[in-house]
Amino acid sequence: MTVKLYCEGGTEKGLRRLLQPIREELRTRNLGLHIRTYEGVGQLLHKLPSATRDSLSTGARAVFALVDLHGAPVSFPNPRAPARQRADWLREHLRTLIPEQYRNRFYPHVAVHELEAWILADPSGLRERLKTSSLPSWPHPECVNDTTPPSDVLNGLFRARLKIRYAKIKEGVPLLEKLNLDAVYKGCPSFQLFIDDLRRIR
Repeated sequence: MTVKLYCEGGTEKGLRRLLQPIREELRTRNLGLHIRTYEGVGQLLHKLPSATRDSLSTGARAVFALVDLHGAPVSFPNPRAPARQRADWLREHLRTLIPEQYRNRFYPHVAVHELEAWILADPSGLRERLKTSSLPSWPHPECVNDTTPPSDVLNGLFRARLKIRYAKIKEGVPLLEKLNLDAVYKGCPSFQLFIDDLRRIR
C-alpha cells in the first residue's frame, strides 16, 4: 500500500531525503511514501482532483497535497487575515476540490509561507553553503511574512554572501536534503501538522 504526496514544484524533490525517517516509520506498517512533483501550483491544482480520485480508487491508502501559502492562486476571503487563518482556509479550499467520497483519505497541507521557511528553521546547511557561521536567527521562521517571503530572505543572503541569486531548485533542493526533521518540526507549526498526519496513517 502507498501514501501519495503531491507537491507543486521542483524544489520539493528535496523532501525525499528530509522525509526519510517518516518513510521508515511507514515501512513498519507496510506502507510506502510516493512523492510526485508538478510543474507549479497551477498544474497541481488542475490535476489534483483526478490524481486523487485515481490513486484512492486503485488502492492508495491516503493522498497528501502540499502547497505554499505564498503565491497560491486563490482569492482569500480576507487577504489581510493572519497567515494561520489563510492557511486553514486554503486547506479547506483544497479539500473542496476533491470528490466527496474521497475526502476522508485526502490530507491537504500548506507550507507557511513557503517551503523555504523550513530551511530557515534549520540553518546549519545554509551556513555551510554560504561559508559563514554568522547568520541571523529565525526562531519562528513561519513569521517571515508575505512581503518578504522566505525565498526572498534566502535570495538576499545569497546575494550578500556569494553574489549570486538563490535558485529554488539548484540551491533549494540540496538545502532541503540537509535539513534535520526534528529541527524543522520544532520550528514550523505547519510542518508539525503535516508530519503528524503522515504518522497517523495506518
